[in-house]
Amino acid sequence: MFQRYPDSYFINGYPTHRTAALPESVLEAARYTARHAKLSADGNGVEGYKGYSPFPAPKNGVEAVWNHFMR
Repeated sequence: MFQRYPDSYFINGYPTHRTAALPESVLEAARYTARHAKLSADGNGVEGYKGYSPFPAPKNGVEAVWNHFMR
């Protein structure tokens, strides 16, 4: 439609202005958890969790589910 009717259809583009500022305590908890969190032997728990999301970069579906449960 844009190519066929260039005078009738257009999209306005606007720059985004989003920032994310978290408290230092949250950032430190995220760094600690990223290094130390692991699934329990049976996958029914998380060990080494100190707040924030236990798996910032989940490697499998179970870790993603635990991120959802513990948010």
